[in-house]
Amino acid sequence: MKNALRWQQNYDLLKAYIAEHHQLPDKKKVENRGLLNWWKYNKKLIKQGRLPHEQLLMLQQLNEMRTKSNGSLVDIASSEPSLT
Repeated sequence: MKNALRWQQNYDLLKAYIAEHHQLPDKKKVENRGLLNWWKYNKKLIKQGRLPHEQLLMLQQLNEMRTKSNGSLVDIASSEPSLT
């Protein structure tokens, strides 16, 4: 499977999870741990400046989806509250 296709599939799965639960998967639940690890890996790529811009924008949309439910903005690269 090509990397772009696998990336899109993981994105779609995580998007569906966040739409339903309004948060990232729980690291203690094995069935969704892979999605959480995928999210963390992409955050690492963002910090290193290695994630394509289009994918960065897509992940920012996911981040906005999960932060709307709790009312705080989170910087996707650091997972710390943003000042804006």
